[in-house]
Amino acid sequence: MTERQQLEQAIAHLESQRATFGDAAVETAIGALRQKLAALDSVVATPASELSGERKLVTIMFADISGFTALAEKMDPEAVRDLMNRCFGRLVPCIKRYDGQIDKFIGDEIMALFGAPVAHENDPERALRAALAMLAALKKFNLENKTQLGIHFGINTGLVLAGGIGSSEQQAYSVMGDAVNLAAHLEDVSERGQILVGPDTYRLTAPLFEYQALEPVRVKGKEKPVQVYLVCGVKAHPGKVRGLEMHILVRYLVIQCSLCVFQNSSKFSRRISMVNGRSPS
Repeated sequence: MTERQQLEQAIAHLESQRATFGDAAVETAIGALRQKLAALDSVVATPASELSGERKLVTIMFADISGFTALAEKMDPEAVRDLMNRCFGRLVPCIKRYDGQIDKFIGDEIMALFGAPVAHENDPERALRAALAMLAALKKFNLENKTQLGIHFGINTGLVLAGGIGSSEQQAYSVMGDAVNLAAHLEDVSERGQILVGPDTYRLTAPLFEYQALEPVRVKGKEKPVQVYLVCGVKAHPGKVRGLEMHILVRYLVIQCSLCVFQNSSKFSRRISMVNGRSPS
């Protein structure tokens, strides 16, 4: 079942529960689902040249497959391309399973987005579960094809500008910003079989996954080294992430304020108070 079908089914189910829950509650829930449907439609229906930019909190994945260069020395280019496409055919469904969006293929590398164009409450978690599933899928692919391909990941969460990127004649939906650059850098420094994540991805998912803190890495354009974490697996007894979600949400609002989205400081203060569940003084 596609994401659109799931949303439509959920809306139909809520419509049938009006007598139980009341119009107000049902309309509130359906409104959020309709927004997600509209976001899906906009990607399909809107010409690329008309895709407007918006700031979004997104988790970016860079996944690099290693081993094709060595195979290219022994195999015909057509055979290497066929093998690469079949490999992508195993890995991409892992991303789709967790509602990730393929941004682009860059040679033997995949760039995927979790949270754009459609956002979910747990996009960082989805990205990590997709990465673990891709490791398992590639292991099975190697056994079936007698290959020794590897894969390594850089995953980061942060504020990006999402929308049409390109010339006035041709644009494609993508994201850009510091969070994207850090994800790409983490992929560069990762080794075969590793999933490296940035600080915000770690904070959002620490109750759910086992991590090993690595040495901070220096990233071009940043004054201080960035703390990096290695994903070691899923926790046997996961905790709750509500408090961490609040941390990121408040941080997001602060960033928006610094970008002059909130022009009035008193309005921003009221927004923060509402996020924390308190009435403004």
